[in-house]
Amino acid sequence: MAISSDGVYSALKMPLKQVRGLRDRFVPFHERRYRIPMVQFPRTFLIPIVTAVLLAACSAPVPQQDGQMNVDVYVYKSGEFNRSSSTFAKDPTNITSVTICYNKSGTKPQIVANMAAKECAKFSKKAEFVSQSLSICPLFTPVAAIYNCIDGN
Repeated sequence: MAISSDGVYSALKMPLKQVRGLRDRFVPFHERRYRIPMVQFPRTFLIPIVTAVLLAACSAPVPQQDGQMNVDVYVYKSGEFNRSSSTFAKDPTNITSVTICYNKSGTKPQIVANMAAKECAKFSKKAEFVSQSLSICPLFTPVAAIYNCIDGN
């Protein structure tokens, strides 16, 4: 800051009193005295919202009781939504295997076995467990239980 002997700031050609007056009018960035209400307003509402979202995301769904439909278990049918398929929106006439997709954390093995038995019973067959797979079903119900439907004679 170059100040001449007569008290004039050389860069702006203004008297030093006016330069100091301008400096006092602007609030430096690190001083937030006029910004505090703008910064605290969202924070006061943000904390309860974030807390509620985290609690909702961390809670597990209530396991379904007997007699109620369990939404975490379903029969997987490959190509079920393929409209160009010849079997689209038609019930099968005979099956050799059934795949049940389920979420391991909210589903009991008896529910999966009963669902496979009911699906095979539609064709007068019995369900026999073959294997499990993690590469068939979607992410929310990642476990696939594969059953063969064998003749019930």
